[in-house]
Amino acid sequence: MAQFSRWQGALRWAPLIVLCAMQPLYAADVQYTLNQAQQALDNQAPIGLDEAIGRAVERSQSLMAVDKKAQMARLMARESLAGDDPVLNLSLTNLPINGADAFSVGRDFMTMRSVGFMQTWVRQARRQAQSAVFASDEMLARVERAQQLSHIKTETAKAWLSDWLTNQMLRSVAQQKQALDVQLLGAQAGFESHTQSATDVLNAKAALLEWQQLSATLQAQQAIARHDLKRWAGTDVGTADFNAERLSQTPWRMEGLVTQIERLPELNMAQTGIAKAQAQLALRKESLEPDWTYSVMLSARGSQFSDMLTVGASRPLLWNTDEKQAVAIEAAQAGVLQMQAEYIELQRMLQHTVERQLVQYQSLLTRWTIAQQSILPLAQTLSQQAQADYASGKITLTTLATARRQALNAELDSLRQQLELALTWADLQYLTTPE
Repeated sequence: MAQFSRWQGALRWAPLIVLCAMQPLYAADVQYTLNQAQQALDNQAPIGLDEAIGRAVERSQSLMAVDKKAQMARLMARESLAGDDPVLNLSLTNLPINGADAFSVGRDFMTMRSVGFMQTWVRQARRQAQSAVFASDEMLARVERAQQLSHIKTETAKAWLSDWLTNQMLRSVAQQKQALDVQLLGAQAGFESHTQSATDVLNAKAALLEWQQLSATLQAQQAIARHDLKRWAGTDVGTADFNAERLSQTPWRMEGLVTQIERLPELNMAQTGIAKAQAQLALRKESLEPDWTYSVMLSARGSQFSDMLTVGASRPLLWNTDEKQAVAIEAAQAGVLQMQAEYIELQRMLQHTVERQLVQYQSLLTRWTIAQQSILPLAQTLSQQAQADYASGKITLTTLATARRQALNAELDSLRQQLELALTWADLQYLTTPE
């Protein structure tokens, strides 16, 4: 009975013991829930351009793939510098299979149990040539990474800028809707009072229908931009503010463009391809001289017979070497010359492309600057003057609504020009991307 009382007393503390034991688990669950909540808040908050690009780079699997590709080539280059492993030979020769000595390994003097090793000695120059080929593969992977990085940053920037400017267009269009409603009401009131014609009413309705089409187009454009942004950055919650002055600066200049072109990933890829072709040519030349293989074997016979030692050396016999190898070398040299010619043509094409982009960029920047500094302020001034004229009774409500609509159209045109400028700016800004 006393023992039962002791167990009963201990059981009273069991819930507290279990709770203390599970406290770390509860704390871990709470911390995990807080981390999830913070991540959800981060995913819902609008992101800036640089943050979107950072997220796109961080979540890219293509960059991870080329990193592993470079790692594999680097390890293969190291492995190729090491010599081949020796080969172990075990053999049982001349074993009788019939007669009194059938399957006996020690009674027949011709039966030998042999153990030996064989080693091919690959010349160091050939190993280094093979390693150089894999090293060029590693460089190709690194250049491919730079090319992928440029593509990711460019596409992410285009998606972000499209969403940011389309959102501003939608705000401008929403303001334009108010002016169109006022214009339609004014036209209807004027028609009822016989001061305006039915054509004015129809024109106001047609303008409202055009607004509906424009609004639907911009909404679809923003949906596509956010879909693209989600594809790259993993979020479509919207964009934060952006300093538009950045659009007036680009690292590319017409002066010294040839030198800048050399930093493009496409040209680096072509240069590395030439280096790999040259490394393969060097390896082919080193293969003209075959490697020697050396072997040693110890053979044991019965106890009444002597053991045997065999030492050997072998190498491939190359028949018609001059003709076959000369053709192979000439073909490899032709491949190198082909890639060098393609590099020069690629350089010219890229220079032409960047020059055209720069001309287009400068033109768009000039047009947008004129729109911002002259056209848009003038349209706003005309709208304000129309407001004053309407207040003094000089113009009708329809004329006032038309002036407001023209000011909003000027703002919308300026945003369209800014979007075109921003997309061209992104193409130039991320042509080369330092790590």
